[in-house]
Amino acid sequence: SVESGLYSYTLFDNGGNVMISGENLEHYPTTDYVGMGVIGVSLPGSEDASVYKSVYCNVESGEISEPFLHVIDAHEGYVMYVTETEGEYSVVVQDIFDAQAYSKAYSLEDFNPDAKQPISCRGISAGGEAKIVYKSGKSAEEKNLTVYLP
Repeated sequence: SVESGLYSYTLFDNGGNVMISGENLEHYPTTDYVGMGVIGVSLPGSEDASVYKSVYCNVESGEISEPFLHVIDAHEGYVMYVTETEGEYSVVVQDIFDAQAYSKAYSLEDFNPDAKQPISCRGISAGGEAKIVYKSGKSAEEKNLTVYLP
């Protein structure tokens, strides 16, 4: 629903219970089916529409994930997102609902988060190989990184 340019949303599980909702949003949320009854709700960052904050919900079990920032993609129960620690950036591949079950980080060499569309996923193979393209250095040169979903 839209009221004076602001958006709201509600996501229900299969039993009709409200899982998550949001009101007075600047951007319309997107939803993605990411496998096994899991739906992701993503909100574009207000400053950069290519940066997403996402929450994942299992509509069968009613399980809700932690919120993920800087999400690149999600597929078959795993999420890929960018994290930063002391100026070093990484892509993390993680089990959506249980970081203890699976979480692996891949370093982004000289990542430039200020570049236009700094990172994207160019596809995931049937074998779980994800092709990541990111901008590096002041010249924002494109670099490729392959990450693997288990």
